[in-house]
Amino acid sequence: MILFILQSVTITVFRLIFQVVIAANKENIKVRGYVSCVCGCPYEGNIAPKAVAKLAKEMYEMGCYEISLGDTIGVGTPGSIRAVLEEVLKELPVEALAVHCHDTYGQALVNIATALEVYKIIASVP
Repeated sequence: MILFILQSVTITVFRLIFQVVIAANKENIKVRGYVSCVCGCPYEGNIAPKAVAKLAKEMYEMGCYEISLGDTIGVGTPGSIRAVLEEVLKELPVEALAVHCHDTYGQALVNIATALEVYKIIASVP
């Protein structure tokens, strides 16, 4: 239904999100952005880390104070989490990132540990 409404008024989802973020920021309301399926998507398969970084950067630049990177379907591995974070950290400060890992295949804890390791390395570089 929402998709139909958006098509009817010829507005993109990205533009709608942008308008919401701008309105919230005008009222001093912080907005946390969420990028889902950062390692894999049930419709698109594997997701390129550069695509995640591009979207995260766009959301940050539009006014989201923090971006949560979600392994929404739990297909991430330490290698894919590291690749996503390394790419995103080329575009955003470490303080602006969070991770959200699902445990679908028993990888959430090791993925979170990998994220903390990457954050620690980046945060310790002057």
